[in-house]
Amino acid sequence: MKRVIALGTFDGVHTGHKALIEAAKRIAERLGAEPCVFTFDVHPAGKFRAVRRIMNDAERIEALRRQDIAVIVHPFEQLMELSPYEFVDMLIGEYDMAAAVVGYNYTFGKAKAGNAGLMLELGKRLGFEVSVISPVMLEDKTVSSTYLRGLIADGEVESANKMLTEPYSICGEVVSAKRIGTGIGFPTANIAAPDGKVLPKGGVYASRAFVNGQTYSAVTNVGSNPTVNSDGEIRIETHIIGFSGDIYGKTIKIEFLRFLRGEKKFESLQELKKQIASDVENALKN
Repeated sequence: MKRVIALGTFDGVHTGHKALIEAAKRIAERLGAEPCVFTFDVHPAGKFRAVRRIMNDAERIEALRRQDIAVIVHPFEQLMELSPYEFVDMLIGEYDMAAAVVGYNYTFGKAKAGNAGLMLELGKRLGFEVSVISPVMLEDKTVSSTYLRGLIADGEVESANKMLTEPYSICGEVVSAKRIGTGIGFPTANIAAPDGKVLPKGGVYASRAFVNGQTYSAVTNVGSNPTVNSDGEIRIETHIIGFSGDIYGKTIKIEFLRFLRGEKKFESLQELKKQIASDVENALKN
Protein backbone atom coordinates (compact mmCIF):
# COMPACT_ATOMS: atom_id res chain seq x y z
CA MET A 1 0.00 0.00 0.00
CA LYS A 2 1.23 3.48 -0.84
CA ARG A 3 2.23 5.67 2.09
CA VAL A 4 2.04 9.33 2.98
CA ILE A 5 5.06 9.96 5.16
CA ALA A 6 5.59 12.74 7.70
CA LEU A 7 9.35 13.23 8.03
CA GLY A 8 11.27 14.60 11.00
CA THR A 9 13.15 13.98 14.24
CA PHE A 10 10.12 14.91 16.38
CA ASP A 11 11.93 15.76 19.62
CA GLY A 12 9.22 16.64 22.12
CA VAL A 13 6.33 15.84 19.74
CA HIS A 14 4.99 19.40 19.88
CA THR A 15 2.10 21.15 18.12
CA GLY A 16 4.27 21.83 15.08
CA HIS A 17 4.87 18.10 14.75
CA LYS A 18 1.16 17.51 15.31
CA ALA A 19 0.44 19.72 12.27
CA LEU A 20 2.66 17.48 10.12
CA ILE A 21 0.96 14.34 11.38
CA GLU A 22 -2.56 15.68 10.83
CA ALA A 23 -1.61 16.83 7.31
CA ALA A 24 -0.29 13.34 6.54
CA LYS A 25 -3.59 11.83 7.69
CA ARG A 26 -5.63 14.21 5.48
CA ILE A 27 -3.51 13.60 2.40
CA ALA A 28 -3.54 9.83 2.96
CA GLU A 29 -7.33 9.84 3.13
CA ARG A 30 -7.50 11.72 -0.17
CA LEU A 31 -5.01 9.40 -1.87
CA GLY A 32 -6.30 6.18 -0.37
CA ALA A 33 -2.89 5.60 1.21
CA GLU A 34 -1.54 4.81 4.68
CA PRO A 35 -0.40 7.76 6.79
CA CYS A 36 2.78 7.24 8.76
CA VAL A 37 5.70 8.94 10.47
CA PHE A 38 9.29 8.22 9.48
CA THR A 39 11.94 8.92 12.10
CA PHE A 40 15.32 7.62 13.17
CA ASP A 41 16.08 5.33 16.09
CA VAL A 42 18.33 8.05 17.58
CA HIS A 43 18.40 11.83 17.45
CA PRO A 44 20.72 12.49 14.46
CA ALA A 45 22.40 15.52 16.03
CA GLY A 46 23.42 13.37 18.99
CA LYS A 47 25.83 11.51 16.72
CA PHE A 48 27.88 14.65 16.17
CA ARG A 49 27.48 16.80 19.29
CA ALA A 50 25.91 16.80 22.73
CA VAL A 51 22.19 17.56 22.51
CA ARG A 52 19.94 18.09 25.52
CA ARG A 53 16.65 16.62 24.34
CA ILE A 54 13.06 17.08 25.47
CA MET A 55 12.49 13.33 25.21
CA ASN A 56 14.90 10.45 25.05
CA ASP A 57 14.59 8.20 22.01
CA ALA A 58 12.26 5.64 23.59
CA GLU A 59 9.97 8.39 24.95
CA ARG A 60 9.94 10.16 21.57
CA ILE A 61 8.93 7.05 19.64
CA GLU A 62 6.24 6.08 22.16
CA ALA A 63 4.82 9.64 22.09
CA LEU A 64 4.61 9.44 18.29
CA ARG A 65 2.74 6.14 18.50
CA ARG A 66 0.21 7.81 20.79
CA GLN A 67 -0.69 10.13 17.90
CA ASP A 68 -2.75 7.34 16.29
CA ILE A 69 -0.44 6.91 13.32
CA ALA A 70 1.94 4.18 12.12
CA VAL A 71 5.57 4.92 13.03
CA ILE A 72 8.55 3.77 10.97
CA VAL A 73 11.76 3.78 13.02
CA HIS A 74 14.85 3.41 10.85
CA PRO A 75 18.43 2.96 12.13
CA PHE A 76 20.16 6.29 11.55
CA GLU A 77 23.57 4.74 10.93
CA GLN A 78 22.22 2.95 7.86
CA LEU A 79 21.21 6.23 6.25
CA MET A 80 23.56 8.92 7.59
CA GLU A 81 25.84 8.82 4.55
CA LEU A 82 23.05 8.99 1.95
CA SER A 83 22.73 12.03 -0.28
CA PRO A 84 19.34 13.78 -0.31
CA TYR A 85 18.48 12.04 -3.60
CA GLU A 86 19.51 8.63 -2.25
CA PHE A 87 17.46 9.19 0.90
CA VAL A 88 14.31 10.02 -1.08
CA ASP A 89 14.96 7.10 -3.45
CA MET A 90 15.09 4.83 -0.38
CA LEU A 91 11.75 6.17 0.88
CA ILE A 92 10.13 5.48 -2.47
CA GLY A 93 11.74 2.06 -2.98
CA GLU A 94 11.48 0.64 0.54
CA TYR A 95 8.36 2.36 1.85
CA ASP A 96 6.25 3.09 -1.26
CA MET A 97 6.14 6.82 -0.54
CA ALA A 98 3.39 8.53 -2.55
CA ALA A 99 3.60 11.82 -0.65
CA ALA A 100 5.96 13.48 1.81
CA VAL A 101 5.00 15.96 4.53
CA VAL A 102 7.81 18.12 5.88
CA GLY A 103 8.23 21.23 7.99
CA TYR A 104 9.34 24.54 6.49
CA ASN A 105 12.78 24.11 8.08
CA TYR A 106 13.25 20.40 7.34
CA THR A 107 16.72 19.20 6.32
CA PHE A 108 17.73 15.77 5.09
CA GLY A 109 20.61 13.82 3.60
CA LYS A 110 24.30 13.81 4.45
CA ALA A 111 25.49 17.09 5.99
CA LYS A 112 21.88 18.35 5.88
CA ALA A 113 22.35 19.03 2.17
CA GLY A 114 18.63 18.83 1.41
CA ASN A 115 15.85 21.19 2.51
CA ALA A 116 12.12 21.66 1.94
CA GLY A 117 12.76 23.37 -1.40
CA LEU A 118 14.80 20.42 -2.66
CA MET A 119 12.10 18.01 -1.46
CA LEU A 120 9.56 19.91 -3.59
CA GLU A 121 11.91 19.72 -6.57
CA LEU A 122 12.50 15.98 -6.11
CA GLY A 123 8.77 15.44 -5.78
CA LYS A 124 8.18 16.99 -9.19
CA ARG A 125 11.07 15.06 -10.72
CA LEU A 126 10.25 11.66 -9.21
CA GLY A 127 6.47 11.86 -9.15
CA PHE A 128 5.47 12.10 -5.51
CA GLU A 129 3.42 14.78 -3.77
CA VAL A 130 5.08 17.12 -1.27
CA SER A 131 3.39 19.23 1.39
CA VAL A 132 5.48 21.80 3.26
CA ILE A 133 3.95 22.83 6.59
CA SER A 134 4.28 26.48 7.59
CA PRO A 135 5.48 27.47 11.08
CA VAL A 136 2.97 26.86 13.85
CA MET A 137 2.66 29.94 16.06
CA LEU A 138 1.50 30.31 19.64
CA GLU A 139 1.41 33.70 21.36
CA ASP A 140 3.55 35.17 18.55
CA LYS A 141 6.23 32.52 19.04
CA THR A 142 7.22 29.89 16.50
CA VAL A 143 6.81 26.42 18.00
CA SER A 144 10.06 24.50 17.67
CA SER A 145 12.03 21.94 19.67
CA THR A 146 14.86 24.44 20.09
CA TYR A 147 12.55 27.10 21.52
CA LEU A 148 10.92 24.53 23.82
CA ARG A 149 14.27 23.38 25.19
CA GLY A 150 14.98 26.96 26.17
CA LEU A 151 11.63 27.33 27.92
CA ILE A 152 12.15 24.15 29.91
CA ALA A 153 15.71 25.08 30.87
CA ASP A 154 14.37 28.42 32.14
CA GLY A 155 11.75 26.65 34.27
CA GLU A 156 8.88 27.88 32.12
CA VAL A 157 7.27 24.45 31.93
CA GLU A 158 3.74 25.84 31.93
CA SER A 159 4.44 27.75 28.70
CA ALA A 160 6.27 24.77 27.21
CA ASN A 161 3.37 22.42 27.95
CA LYS A 162 1.02 24.61 25.90
CA MET A 163 3.15 23.77 22.86
CA LEU A 164 3.66 20.08 23.62
CA THR A 165 1.19 17.31 22.86
CA GLU A 166 1.77 16.02 26.41
CA PRO A 167 3.42 17.65 29.44
CA TYR A 168 7.19 17.65 29.78
CA SER A 169 8.17 14.67 31.93
CA ILE A 170 11.03 12.72 33.43
CA CYS A 171 10.98 8.97 34.07
CA GLY A 172 13.36 7.13 36.34
CA GLU A 173 13.93 4.44 38.89
CA VAL A 174 13.33 5.42 42.50
CA VAL A 175 16.61 5.22 44.39
CA SER A 176 17.39 5.17 48.08
CA ALA A 177 18.32 8.48 49.71
CA LYS A 178 18.79 9.93 53.20
CA ARG A 179 15.04 9.70 53.97
CA ILE A 180 15.12 13.15 55.55
CA GLY A 181 11.77 13.95 53.92
CA THR A 182 10.23 10.95 55.67
CA GLY A 183 11.57 12.22 58.98
CA ILE A 184 9.76 15.56 58.63
CA GLY A 185 6.51 14.08 57.32
CA PHE A 186 7.09 14.64 53.60
CA PRO A 187 8.65 11.49 52.12
CA THR A 188 10.11 11.87 48.64
CA ALA A 189 10.67 9.58 45.69
CA ASN A 190 14.15 10.30 44.37
CA ILE A 191 15.24 9.64 40.79
CA ALA A 192 18.56 10.39 39.13
CA ALA A 193 18.76 13.22 36.60
CA PRO A 194 18.59 11.44 33.22
CA ASP A 195 21.50 11.73 30.82
CA GLY A 196 20.92 13.64 27.62
CA LYS A 197 17.68 15.38 28.60
CA VAL A 198 17.16 19.08 29.13
CA LEU A 199 16.34 19.68 32.80
CA PRO A 200 14.19 22.46 34.25
CA LYS A 201 16.17 25.06 36.19
CA GLY A 202 16.65 24.42 39.88
CA GLY A 203 13.55 24.96 41.95
CA VAL A 204 10.25 23.53 43.09
CA TYR A 205 7.46 22.58 40.70
CA ALA A 206 3.84 21.56 40.90
CA SER A 207 3.87 18.17 39.24
CA ARG A 208 1.99 14.96 38.60
CA ALA A 209 3.33 11.51 39.48
CA PHE A 210 2.43 8.23 37.82
CA VAL A 211 2.99 5.31 40.17
CA ASN A 212 1.77 1.73 39.80
CA GLY A 213 -0.78 2.79 37.20
CA GLN A 214 -2.20 5.54 39.43
CA THR A 215 -1.91 9.33 39.06
CA TYR A 216 -1.14 11.64 41.99
CA SER A 217 -0.64 15.36 42.48
CA ALA A 218 2.93 16.03 43.56
CA VAL A 219 5.63 18.56 44.37
CA THR A 220 9.01 18.10 42.72
CA ASN A 221 12.33 19.69 43.62
CA VAL A 222 15.04 19.87 40.97
CA GLY A 223 18.46 20.77 42.30
CA SER A 224 21.05 19.95 44.92
CA ASN A 225 18.74 20.43 47.95
CA PRO A 226 21.31 22.57 49.80
CA THR A 227 19.52 22.32 53.16
CA VAL A 228 20.45 18.66 53.58
CA ASN A 229 23.11 17.97 50.91
CA SER A 230 26.52 19.46 50.32
CA ASP A 231 27.81 17.47 47.32
CA GLY A 232 26.14 19.71 44.71
CA GLU A 233 24.76 16.74 42.77
CA ILE A 234 21.56 17.48 40.87
CA ARG A 235 18.64 15.42 42.16
CA ILE A 236 14.96 15.10 41.30
CA GLU A 237 12.96 14.64 44.51
CA THR A 238 9.19 14.29 44.44
CA HIS A 239 6.73 14.33 47.32
CA ILE A 240 3.75 12.36 46.02
CA ILE A 241 0.70 13.82 47.74
CA GLY A 242 -1.54 11.22 49.37
CA PHE A 243 0.70 8.27 48.51
CA SER A 244 2.23 5.84 50.96
CA GLY A 245 4.11 2.70 50.10
CA ASP A 246 7.53 1.32 49.21
CA ILE A 247 8.43 2.08 45.61
CA TYR A 248 12.21 1.79 45.79
CA GLY A 249 13.49 0.21 42.58
CA LYS A 250 10.31 0.98 40.66
CA THR A 251 10.15 3.29 37.66
CA ILE A 252 7.89 6.32 38.00
CA LYS A 253 7.00 9.18 35.68
CA ILE A 254 6.91 12.81 36.79
CA GLU A 255 5.12 15.46 34.71
CA PHE A 256 6.11 19.07 35.40
CA LEU A 257 3.14 21.43 35.46
CA ARG A 258 4.31 24.82 36.75
CA PHE A 259 7.16 26.54 38.57
CA LEU A 260 6.43 27.34 42.22
CA ARG A 261 9.66 28.84 43.60
CA GLY A 262 13.42 28.81 43.36
CA GLU A 263 15.61 26.49 45.38
CA LYS A 264 16.63 27.82 48.78
CA LYS A 265 18.79 26.76 51.71
CA PHE A 266 16.83 26.74 54.97
CA GLU A 267 18.36 27.28 58.39
CA SER A 268 16.59 24.28 59.92
CA LEU A 269 14.56 21.21 59.01
CA GLN A 270 11.59 22.85 60.74
CA GLU A 271 11.76 25.76 58.31
CA LEU A 272 12.05 23.30 55.42
CA LYS A 273 9.00 21.38 56.68
CA LYS A 274 6.96 24.58 56.87
CA GLN A 275 7.95 25.54 53.32
CA ILE A 276 7.12 22.11 51.88
CA ALA A 277 3.67 22.30 53.49
CA SER A 278 3.19 25.63 51.73
CA ASP A 279 4.47 24.15 48.45
CA VAL A 280 1.96 21.30 48.70
CA GLU A 281 -0.85 23.77 49.28
CA ASN A 282 0.20 25.82 46.26
CA ALA A 283 0.61 22.76 44.07
CA LEU A 284 -2.98 21.69 44.76
CA LYS A 285 -4.35 25.07 43.61
CA ASN A 286 -5.72 25.16 40.08
